[in-house]
Amino acid sequence: MTKLFTLLVFVSLFLMNASGQEKKFDIEIHGFVGFDAIHDSRVSKAVRHNHIILYPLSAKLDNDGKDLNSRNELDMGSVHSRFSLHVKGPTVNNFTTFAMIEGDFAGGNFGGDGDFMLRHGYIQIGYSKVSVLAGQTWHPFFIPENFPQTLNAGVGVPVHPLSRNAQLRFTYKPTDKLELSASLIEQGAFRSAGFARGSEESATPEVALQVKAGSTGPVWASFTAGYKTLAIPYAVEPTAQPTTTGSYHYSASVRFKTQPLIIRAGTIYGGNLTEHALHGGLGRTVASTGKKPEYKSLYTRSLWIDMGTTSKTWDPGLFVGRITNLGASEEIIVSDKLGRDANIGNIVLVSPRLRYLIGTHLWVGVEYIFNQAAYGQTFDEAAGQFVSSFNEKGKPNNLKYYTTHRSLLSFRYTF
Repeated sequence: MTKLFTLLVFVSLFLMNASGQEKKFDIEIHGFVGFDAIHDSRVSKAVRHNHIILYPLSAKLDNDGKDLNSRNELDMGSVHSRFSLHVKGPTVNNFTTFAMIEGDFAGGNFGGDGDFMLRHGYIQIGYSKVSVLAGQTWHPFFIPENFPQTLNAGVGVPVHPLSRNAQLRFTYKPTDKLELSASLIEQGAFRSAGFARGSEESATPEVALQVKAGSTGPVWASFTAGYKTLAIPYAVEPTAQPTTTGSYHYSASVRFKTQPLIIRAGTIYGGNLTEHALHGGLGRTVASTGKKPEYKSLYTRSLWIDMGTTSKTWDPGLFVGRITNLGASEEIIVSDKLGRDANIGNIVLVSPRLRYLIGTHLWVGVEYIFNQAAYGQTFDEAAGQFVSSFNEKGKPNNLKYYTTHRSLLSFRYTF
């Protein structure tokens, strides 16, 4: 709460100072107050105080063989409420300036509701058709113009990516309907699982190139390609020079508007995308030696589609998606330290919703989420538990399916 109080004092002093001077800045405050009531039919992997569900957990057996994760859970809260400060101007020598800072209360560990967390904080400078963004904002994989319109705060994870990072982004808009950008990215709050300083110790930023085509018309599309390098932690590979591993990633996104429907769809493909709240990881190649260790990423592929309407009162919608673990490009031993639930073969999401809009600022909605994860596992008689099962290239096999059903009641007041 001390951090929140400090921020509020800063904002208040800033606004008071701006109002007493000649107007050089356009200042706007945005955000929303939200409330979610959630019921889950099975214990699941979830983040942000249980408001963002990833997938159901596999069986955890007690001495009598009873699955301890086969039980209901309930949660209510408003921690995903957020506010942001937008500051525009002044324009100097035809250079436009803009800054944004946004936070919510979903930071910290479960049990500490109310922890303030920075979501976005960046400066943007523009000149003619060129702009530069410096700060923390959405990773290029997350497309603000085209993402699932789910009621839950997860917007389609773990099928649709979710990540914000510190970056330098250079953008060129030759026309109103075409945008080209290049980004240099470093991992921060969203990191590859098992890598505390993987991007910093590699001394190489992630690079992402992106093209967006279309504007407010009936068709809009984007394509993104990137490459990242991570340094294997010294605790895993204690070598004098850091062992590094790299992987490519791609995404494509499209939006169609046909009254009264809006159809959004996308796909991603890439190696070790755990920093985007997806499952996966790395494996040490069988051909590796102690002096020359080599790691390969587990690649995943996802497809999703979201259908909604342009209704200003009753707004139904449906999100459907699937993500698949494809394994690595050669024989590996999957690391249990560098990844997140790499033994999941695939996840399927089906999520219908209904939202009732009360004017332009308030809505109430209900949503159902079918979330099924297929774990590669076999039963270890000696341990009395299920253990991970992979083929020679790290692709999960002997799949066993677990399902959770999430019911959500959500309120949102936007300002």
